[in-house]
Amino acid sequence: FEIFYDWLYTRTIYTPTEEGRIPLTFDSIIFAYVFGDAHQSPEFCNAAINALIQKCDQDDVLPLYQLNYAYENTLHDNLLRKYLTHDAVACYNFEVFQVDADSYPREFMMEVILASRELECAPRCMASGENWARLLQKRTCDYHDHSNV
Repeated sequence: FEIFYDWLYTRTIYTPTEEGRIPLTFDSIIFAYVFGDAHQSPEFCNAAINALIQKCDQDDVLPLYQLNYAYENTLHDNLLRKYLTHDAVACYNFEVFQVDADSYPREFMMEVILASRELECAPRCMASGENWARLLQKRTCDYHDHSNV
């Protein structure tokens, strides 16, 4: 709630550290997104998605451990799910998901397969060459809710 409260007054969900890093954890960013989604605040959700994309780029990782929380607390066509799915396709191969398949939401696993088709690539195809998170940053608008903005 503190992130939302600060955002109401500053229209930003974080202030970068002196090194230019995002001081928020993946947990706090995803919790913030879910809070904004539950309270129908698309602008706040868009700010949270931006922070998540930047954090994934900065840390060069996707917070797979947060998938269950994200899927339990969002609806099927949610834009957070879309980003997590597209990011997973971009940077992981199916073998990664096979190891602990039971620990990932079933919906997520199906969405990874469908996103592979939508993005016209096999998992991890976007990871070669240009950094995967930067590639998805170019598509940031695809993960924004423009309905009330």
